[in-house]
Amino acid sequence: MPCELFLAATGIRPNIDLACDARIPVNKGVLVDDRMQTRVPGVFAAGDVAEHGGHVRGLWPVATEQAHTAAVNALGGDMILTCQTPPTILKGVDLDLFSVGAVEPAPSDEVIVVDRPASYRRLVLSDGRAAAATVLGHHPSDVAAVQKAVRSHKTLGAAERAELRSRNWSVLADPTC
Repeated sequence: MPCELFLAATGIRPNIDLACDARIPVNKGVLVDDRMQTRVPGVFAAGDVAEHGGHVRGLWPVATEQAHTAAVNALGGDMILTCQTPPTILKGVDLDLFSVGAVEPAPSDEVIVVDRPASYRRLVLSDGRAAAATVLGHHPSDVAAVQKAVRSHKTLGAAERAELRSRNWSVLADPTC
């Protein structure tokens, strides 16, 4: 297809050469534990180069959490990284797209989809708990509720699932807020 400009977002690839030269274990990135320490005592890594829990996130909010944890521990503290599921938000002219969690559901996961013109919502449940979501369209209250549900791994019963399928996503909202 002819075009004037083609852009591809291919993710990140950490530069692990220095770590390799220093014999610090690497995989896709520099391997770190929950304290952001490498397998070499006293050596920490954070940000785009760090691989934590099998993932190199490459996202600013995650990198700042990792850097904070690494700094506390490098200075003698004892902090554990509480890794949040980072959301992806894309806003454009007449376009709002929000996604959080794994893109592809596992074979045993349940997927609830509400697809209407100019509006799409998809929730992935793993073992009855909110695991991932996608929201297309301007639905700020749904985005806030679904993000909180996924981060807290909210359990959804049969009645709540039926409400979601009938386009009532308010069941995800925390009634105390």
